[in-house]
Amino acid sequence: MLDGHERLIFIDGMAHSGTTILAYVLRQHPDIFLFTNGGAQVVLESDDVAHRRVGVLSSVLYSHTQKWVLVKRPWMISAYRDWLIREIPKAKFIYCEREFDKIVKSWEKPTSFVANSLREASREQKRLFHEIQTAVAHDFGRYVQHLNFVKHQAMLDNPKKTVDDIAEWLGLAPFEFDVSMVGEDKDIKAVIGAELTPTV
Repeated sequence: MLDGHERLIFIDGMAHSGTTILAYVLRQHPDIFLFTNGGAQVVLESDDVAHRRVGVLSSVLYSHTQKWVLVKRPWMISAYRDWLIREIPKAKFIYCEREFDKIVKSWEKPTSFVANSLREASREQKRLFHEIQTAVAHDFGRYVQHLNFVKHQAMLDNPKKTVDDIAEWLGLAPFEFDVSMVGEDKDIKAVIGAELTPTV
């Protein structure tokens, strides 16, 4: 079991369920350190988390003893359920959910961050996949101490309340989050990419 993992905030969900925008907003809080590195930085993720490098996570927690460490990685609960339960069962897990009809439209875009096998699958195959992923996530809550579900539509309809509710659940000090980048017409990945591009 990873020492200090009680200070981990783990954002999960299916791709295009709102994990990136949620991480982007939560990282504003002064008591949160968002851990990203490698090629996954453009979507606010860490290659080390994807490869379950416990030593790296331990080092990050040790280096930020006065902060919550936020990590974000879609598909982890379904792919590495047993590892998460064994190594970080007391972490604060946030699972982003999005309605099937809306998430499938996002998956089917040529620029979506999903495998071609999912993008090109039939609608019924996608629906079954969505149902299985959702069921696995809800079952996961039986084995960890803290799991909160966040609806993508709620984030769009009232981002301030949604983020404030999450912050309260996490036990964070009151903070005025900037939610101006939340919206159907906003491209958060383009914003992050611009932030990572060195200025000349």
